[in-house]
Amino acid sequence: MNGIIIGAGIAGLSTAVALKFKGIDVDVYEASTELKAIGAGILVPPNAMAVLAHYGLADEVKFCGKELNALQVSNFRGEPISTTPSSYVNNRMPFKTVAVHRGKLQEILLRKVSKERIHLGYQFSGVESTNDGVQVSFANEQQCTAEFMIGADGLRSRVRQFVMPDAALRNAQQVCWRGVANIQLPDRWNAQLTELWGNGTRFGFVPIGPDQVYWYATVTTKLSHGFELASAAESLRKVFSSYINCVNDIIESTPQDLIIEGSLYDIEPLKNWFSKRVLLLGDAAHAITPNLGQGGALAIEDSYQIAEKLVRYSDPGIAFSTFQKARQSRVNRVSNTSWKIGQVANWRSPLLCSARNQLLSKLAPRMAKSQSDWLYHFEVGA
Repeated sequence: MNGIIIGAGIAGLSTAVALKFKGIDVDVYEASTELKAIGAGILVPPNAMAVLAHYGLADEVKFCGKELNALQVSNFRGEPISTTPSSYVNNRMPFKTVAVHRGKLQEILLRKVSKERIHLGYQFSGVESTNDGVQVSFANEQQCTAEFMIGADGLRSRVRQFVMPDAALRNAQQVCWRGVANIQLPDRWNAQLTELWGNGTRFGFVPIGPDQVYWYATVTTKLSHGFELASAAESLRKVFSSYINCVNDIIESTPQDLIIEGSLYDIEPLKNWFSKRVLLLGDAAHAITPNLGQGGALAIEDSYQIAEKLVRYSDPGIAFSTFQKARQSRVNRVSNTSWKIGQVANWRSPLLCSARNQLLSKLAPRMAKSQSDWLYHFEVGA
């Protein structure tokens, strides 16, 4: 069996690793002309670490990143609201959440894929399914054929636009900034992800290596008017001036030209993730808002599951159908939960925010165990 993967991000490379592990011949086609360590940070939670361990990659990820002991939500003054353990036992092996630079994770996955299998400068333009395969076209006027194709080309997937043109993005009505600061955190915050909640604003930060901190900030769209007239750093300093001092220190320690800004979107849940011999996977199928740190993890889970199905079923259509049935319920639950958390975390009313913080503080100890059990649990076979 042979296949084509569109996209060489976390989803595409994870899938290439998984399919190679199962002996399935696959080529990866990427629109960019070079693969660079772009982006900011990413969380690799226990469910994803279990999959990476299966492929012998967990130790590399831990070496390149930072293992976390906890995920803590505090108010904007730094007073803790809830603390959740970031570890879980999968397949009788304990895993912690690891925070790592997205580019580092991409490099680790890339080293597991044969260089001759990565084709750069190939922007997807179309695909035709036949009885026994697919014919894929690219903007450079090249074509190739295979038995199946997987679209793993992200939130704004060209594959999804082609095979499911009615699929819609959902605007979370929040502006988000992300960056990597060159700074060392105080011991208090050096082994956890810390998320500070204000009124319509939120600032999170986590160490990803020696003297490196990944951070993100969100503001409701209604509070962001006029930001386009100022630099990202100026806007951030203004919005988060009432937050604890380390927030401003983190912003000041970030190269301004590397601050990433954009609105937050997810995808309205799709009824189908595949059409004939073409499957959507990762963000292309089910992009979620980043409020649970599970976007990349779901893609890594996808890669493991689709490899298992393609080995079991010789017909890609049957493999894709069983894959969707196995994944859709879990993915939709994570997506809906993440969406709700994002809306609540960015409430604007001071009265509602105060009530929210008090309620979360009381419920957090009971919620932590049940959330870990469904969020971090993922079965990986021998």
